[in-house]
Amino acid sequence: MKKNIIGAIITAGLLGASHGALVIDESFSQDNSVSTSLGGKTAGTGLTGTWSTNSTVDIITPTTITYGDLDNAGGEVQMTAGGGTDAYVTTSSALSDAGLLADGATLWFSFMHEKTGVGGNTNSKGGFAFGTDRIDGAFNGTNMTNSGNGLGLQLLGSNVSAASWAGGGNFFSTGALGTLAADTSYFFVGRIDWGATVGDVETITIYDPSTSSLGTLGSAFSTTTMAGVDQTLFDTISMTTRDSGEGIVKYDEIRFGSDYASVSPIPEPSAALLGGLGVLLLLRRRRS
Repeated sequence: MKKNIIGAIITAGLLGASHGALVIDESFSQDNSVSTSLGGKTAGTGLTGTWSTNSTVDIITPTTITYGDLDNAGGEVQMTAGGGTDAYVTTSSALSDAGLLADGATLWFSFMHEKTGVGGNTNSKGGFAFGTDRIDGAFNGTNMTNSGNGLGLQLLGSNVSAASWAGGGNFFSTGALGTLAADTSYFFVGRIDWGATVGDVETITIYDPSTSSLGTLGSAFSTTTMAGVDQTLFDTISMTTRDSGEGIVKYDEIRFGSDYASVSPIPEPSAALLGGLGVLLLLRRRRS
């Protein structure tokens, strides 16, 4: 029985955890030796073209946001709040090819976030969105351009909540977790459930960033809905911040996939660990 248990442990280590499809993966590993500006840099996996920015947004390496044992690589994006800053990129057809924009499908996303200050007034705004257009950092920090539709997060001072943008304008949000602190890394996880049929409402749920890691999904603390839209037109990921009270705002490790495991990857066990388990199994066999 003990041999079987040890063998099962080794097999589990070799195979790793069961993951769904990771479709978008942006670790900000682009070369910044000539210019640190994110604008004009080739986008990551599942994205197309280059990143665009409306102000100074830099890739900083080798610094990268860490959160427990979550997999991370490359650098991190840093943006200065001030009057309003945004960065945005276009997705490829990978999400639709994977069936993750179909009616009734579920789309998961995650990203790491940190800021050096926590603004205390209503102008200390930021956001992260997936939609038909980008959030505009220069205008209120949270409005979506071109009467766009989108779903994501609203970051207001120390609060964070699920948000929706319907027909552009300001966001609509419900529920908030008022515990965000300065100089602290957070791992945000979101789940989007597309309506089962055309016209059904779309639902976004955000999970507690203090525990949404290491294979355990945190509790849902904020959910909001929006009237049914044509989600197959969603092709833009954007992030923004506004007001100097936020200091330096950082984003890293943007992922979209088919389940929680795919957007919260944990590195596989090291070769040393697997080798040690192999020796243990060998010794057990010799004693038998």
